[in-house]
Amino acid sequence: MKTAAAYIRVSTDRQTELSPESQLNEIRAFAERNGILLLEDKVYRDDGISGTSTKHRGAFMDMIRDAKQKPAPFDCVIVWKFSRFARNREDSIVYKAMLRKNGVQVISVSEPLPNDDISAVTEAMIEAMDEYYSKRLSGEVTRGMKEKVSRGLPVSVAPVGYNIVDGKLVPSSDAEYVRGIFADFVAGAGYRELAVKYTDLGLRTRRGNALDNRFIEYLLRNPVYIGKIRWCTEGKGAGRRDFDNEHNMIVDGQHQPLIDDKTWKAAQNHVAALKKMYRRYQRSEQTVEFMLKGLVRCSACGSTLVLQSTRFPSLQCHSYAKGLCRSSHSLSVEKANKAVIHELENIIA
Repeated sequence: MKTAAAYIRVSTDRQTELSPESQLNEIRAFAERNGILLLEDKVYRDDGISGTSTKHRGAFMDMIRDAKQKPAPFDCVIVWKFSRFARNREDSIVYKAMLRKNGVQVISVSEPLPNDDISAVTEAMIEAMDEYYSKRLSGEVTRGMKEKVSRGLPVSVAPVGYNIVDGKLVPSSDAEYVRGIFADFVAGAGYRELAVKYTDLGLRTRRGNALDNRFIEYLLRNPVYIGKIRWCTEGKGAGRRDFDNEHNMIVDGQHQPLIDDKTWKAAQNHVAALKKMYRRYQRSEQTVEFMLKGLVRCSACGSTLVLQSTRFPSLQCHSYAKGLCRSSHSLSVEKANKAVIHELENIIA
């Protein structure tokens, strides 16, 4: 009896797809009709992930890794449609060939292939159509988002300080926190100080996490707080941290600003001054080697201790530097190296 694994994927465009549960039901019914034993511990599922790349498809890569074992733990992989396996023809060819080398076949429930020489041609045509559909859909979505942004409306989740009501940004209960962050920053407070202070006050990221330096900097550089909408035409997340990306659209929004222009300009000038003072990668010209690099851990939070100074070489908790850990663990590199050497001498002795 043939054994099978099931692969299920639902992208963010759920309205045109079967739900994960429906896909699994279809796969189970197909396996039963065709005398195939579906292994319940080999059901792989990626939820809310595009099929145009395997980069963030953890379950897919787990399935590929398992299928490459010798011998393979299953004879085939059943999907609802070939597009669930991949919408990128190059990925489809590479991974299907990888599976075939180990005797594993990919079977589509809704796209049965004839058992003859023309099946390969039919499958290639299906894959090409899936890729064409994906690119066309992506283009249509991008055009729609661009048009919406041009009207000053949001096309992503609401930033901290706002909620989306009837498609528009409306100030939320966190708006006062945002105003406070700008005021404190202009008054001289640093990123870490602000992250710690406003985490203690109860402010959280959209994912419910404590604030860190990167969050504070991003908030301070987000023009949404002066009534603007910023969006990068290159695609999702392309200009998120690249504030000067030439493809960024910045237009007047239809929402209420939380910050006045004077405060905004003062904050941007202060950010620029900090950038100039602490240039990115400025320590790359000076390197300090120390033993157990990447292995020394903070006893409070478990984060790695990283180099914090090259003039007087010392280590500090990575999360403390970002504002996530409250315990300072400054340790000189010289002291750390001596401790390692001393312990090695004891072991040898």
